Amino acid sequence: MAAIIAILATRLKSSLRNAAIVYGLIVLGGLIGLCAMGYALDAAHTELDIRYGTVSASLILSGGLFLAAILSAVTSMALRWRMANKRPADSSLYSHAPYRAPSARQLLVGLGAAAAVCGVLSAMTSRKLRYRLGQK
Repeated sequence: MAAIIAILATRLKSSLRNAAIVYGLIVLGGLIGLCAMGYALDAAHTELDIRYGTVSASLILSGGLFLAAILSAVTSMALRWRMANKRPADSSLYSHAPYRAPSARQLLVGLGAAAAVCGVLSAMTSRKLRYRLGQK
């Protein structure tokens, strides 16, 4: 009996250590990303300061950050509203009929149209680039 408890304790210890390593790396990555964003904001402020002046650069950056905060808040409220209105029965395997949803065709048509537009635009761009480079 003690051997089973020892094996379970060893597995628990190793899984907790692995989880601590993973979460530590996530926190370290977030901290490095935060520092990188700080450097990027400083570089943007310096560039805007050179072009428009100190006050204008500060106002431009603060306006951009305020807009990002508003978009983040609206997105979080929309997700919270969507999660609150979702019924638990929707996640059940047997809550829907086993046939394709009628909106699937509309989705595929929309994706196909978007892919066609992207293909045409990329062909036009590559043709224009070849013409500019003299490769006709």
